[in-house]
Amino acid sequence: MMKTKYLIAAFFAAAAASNSVIAKEAASASNQPTRVLQRINLSTTLYQLGLGIGEMAPDTMKERRMQTGPEVVYVLEGELVLMSEGQASKTIKAGESFQIPAGSVHATKAGPQGAKFIASWVWEPAKPFVVPAPR
Repeated sequence: MMKTKYLIAAFFAAAAASNSVIAKEAASASNQPTRVLQRINLSTTLYQLGLGIGEMAPDTMKERRMQTGPEVVYVLEGELVLMSEGQASKTIKAGESFQIPAGSVHATKAGPQGAKFIASWVWEPAKPFVVPAPR
């Protein structure tokens, strides 16, 4: 429980610190990989906390995948549709956030106005973060 509180606090502190970077981010006409803004080591563990910003063009999709660590996403502009395997699709609008547990098979799609978001994740640097989802 204490680690969860630390991760949530670190996420919001890093998001606030990166506010000037987010404000200067130029609009993009296509999907871009999430741009990493910062990574910090989580002391006494093998893990890092990452913070990034991403953008998706209108009605585009990030294909079905899974991640080796948990991720928290906050939508800044537009909306994203989260399609998690075994669950109903969920639309997340600007000002809302969602979590993706480690190992969850999912895909995301931008809404008709596209989407801009910040994401925070925990990962083990010696391993890949995004991996193909099993068929």
